[in-house]
Amino acid sequence: MSQNKTIGGGGFHHVAIRAHDFEASVKFYTEAMGFQKKISWGEG
Repeated sequence: MSQNKTIGGGGFHHVAIRAHDFEASVKFYTEAMGFQKKISWGEG
């Protein structure tokens, strides 16, 4: 398993977050928190 240098542990596989404004949430997690978007799925 690859290490997450920011969190400094074993890392994690995936996260699911419900949001009213999806695009604003993506912007927050990528720009403010430094996360990387690896893959996305369509709506539904």
